[in-house]
Amino acid sequence: MKLIINADDLGFSKGINYGIYDAYKYGIVRSTTLMMNMKSTDHAIELLKDTNIGIGVHLNATAGKPLLNSEVLVDEDGVFRKTYEFTEDELKAMHLEFEAQIILAYEKGVKVTHLDSHHHIHMWQESIFTLVKALANKYNLKLRCDKQYTFMHEGLLEDVSTTEGFSQEFFDRTVYLEHLMDIIKRNKDKSTFEIMVHPGFLCGNLINRDSYREMRMVENSILTSQYMKDFILQEEIELVHFGQI
Repeated sequence: MKLIINADDLGFSKGINYGIYDAYKYGIVRSTTLMMNMKSTDHAIELLKDTNIGIGVHLNATAGKPLLNSEVLVDEDGVFRKTYEFTEDELKAMHLEFEAQIILAYEKGVKVTHLDSHHHIHMWQESIFTLVKALANKYNLKLRCDKQYTFMHEGLLEDVSTTEGFSQEFFDRTVYLEHLMDIIKRNKDKSTFEIMVHPGFLCGNLINRDSYREMRMVENSILTSQYMKDFILQEEIELVHFGQI
């Protein structure tokens, strides 16, 4: 099995950046996705520039301010609105915003390996998945895909370059060593498989911005544990990023 352990939220804060770097250097993370509209985006790029970690774009329309002047996507403070329904005009603006985020990553020298999204927004509804799929194909990129969502069908999955399987089970109350091992064991029959993770270290600007801040540190301890690294070796699992599948 080729296993991708992908750390989401790179660029959200310096603490998360350092946590992801730690989980790569001392643990089993080999892939991450970068938020292009955050204050710590450039810090993340500089921190990881001499590593072999695969870096994708963490498409974002739910946190912070957009790169473009997307009035239909923001509230009175100029930050992304918290909504689960989008009009046709909003979807068009989202498409432009997402493409701007991808282009900026390339402009900053990131060798983009794949796309996924903050808060899993590209899996919220078929219309959003369709526009993100179009961007992935335009830029010849892999795309995170959870095939268990109800709107997924064979036609929608045509021309999607992704892993054979994906899991978002390692999160919050299910973050413990044995559970991560179990996810891997249950999916060893798949040739390629992605597990979404959220490591990070606590820093000042996370205290009021991130409800998951303490659990990020728990994830770090598991992802860098010797037990986990020994398990990967014993199970003969190949740790890779999206650029290697």
